[in-house]
Formats: sequence, C-alpha cells, structure tokens
Amino acid sequence: MQQVETLFKHFGVRPTAIRLLVWKQIAKTEHPFSLGDMELWLDTVDKSTLFRTLTIFEEHGLLHGLDDGSGQKKYCRCDELDVCMHHHTDAEHNHKHDGCKHAHAFCVVCQRTFCIRTEQIPLVKMPDGFLVTDINYVVRGICAACMKKRK
Repeated sequence: MQQVETLFKHFGVRPTAIRLLVWKQIAKTEHPFSLGDMELWLDTVDKSTLFRTLTIFEEHGLLHGLDDGSGQKKYCRCDELDVCMHHHTDAEHNHKHDGCKHAHAFCVVCQRTFCIRTEQIPLVKMPDGFLVTDINYVVRGICAACMKKRK
C-alpha cells in the first residue's frame, strides 16, 4: 500500500481510502474497463463516487480514457507510470503526457476491449497548424475466445 501512496503523491492525488480501494482493483485488471465494470467489482461503493475517482485518476494521468465504439467510456492504466515515476523527481509533479500510445482491439461479440501494447499508434502527418488533442486507435473484430466458441 505504501507504493500506491507514493504513486498517488507523485501524481498529485490524495490517497483516500476509496481511491486506494479503487486503485487496488485497477491494478489487478488486465483489460480496459468501464464505470459499469467497476460498479460490479466494487458493489459497496456508489456510482457517483466511482465516477469521481476515475475522473480524478484520468485528470492526473494515472488512467486514460478511450472510446472503443461500445457506447461506454473505457479506462486503461497509463503505459508510462513506471517511467514517469523514475524520471521525475519532483514530488508535486503533475503527470501530463501526450495520451495513450498503444492501440486497442474491440471484440464485437463479447464487447471486451484489449490493449495492444506491443504496437504503437502509427504517426500520421497532419496538416500544417493542426493541433492533435487525442488519438483513438481501435481495431474491431472477434477475439480468440469468441472465435473458439463459434467453432
């Protein structure tokens, strides 16, 4: 728990009991998740508290949000938490980076989203003067588990 409190302090997040509980769940979650998923996992915490907590984590760079086309916003842990922790020594450093750098795959059958951390989002030459504020790279298809069920 000390490690999580250090992480929170580094990113400017106050370590409340609820935030620690939510982060503990996030830390053991391999795939992107929605607010609805978090409600199921932490059914004793009300929806508005979970939403505020996820929003704070996103605003401080611990999570990034993504639109996978399912109609529900999904959240994913920042790819660079360890890198940022070791390269920034200022305890009050507010972590800001240029967003998620990996692609995602969305299964149209089971509605799960998977991080594809082995592939970075390709660079696209933008028109002069165009400021990119967000990149959302989602490949839609059928995951291996759903393909196996179809056979």
